[in-house]
Amino acid sequence: MALDAAGTSIEQLQKDAKTRQDALDSHEAQRRQQVEAEGARKAEGVVQIQAEMESIKAHYPGRIRLNLDGVARQKATFAEWISAKQQECQGMADAVELCSRSHVSAPASAPPLEASLVKVSAKTV
Repeated sequence: MALDAAGTSIEQLQKDAKTRQDALDSHEAQRRQQVEAEGARKAEGVVQIQAEMESIKAHYPGRIRLNLDGVARQKATFAEWISAKQQECQGMADAVELCSRSHVSAPASAPPLEASLVKVSAKTV
């Protein structure tokens, strides 16, 4: 009744509904295409980021190894120095002992030089 009163036929109503549905379907297809294209771009970006991350991760173990090797070399050099120091201190203590044997007495108030050298040589890292 309302269609008759408005002067619109059922065919016109169906045609209008079809046109609107086609427009909605077209818009949906266009939006779907945009979403899929953006998703593909983002996926490519993720792949690139992952490749960069792997490249960086591959680089760091080498840098870490270089640092650890450097520390090990420094410790070895220091240990060699400590050994040389101990040998030098022992040589000085031996020399003091030889000298003290040839000299009969030392002042009672001062500790013998040999005792202080032995204390120095005992301090090691």
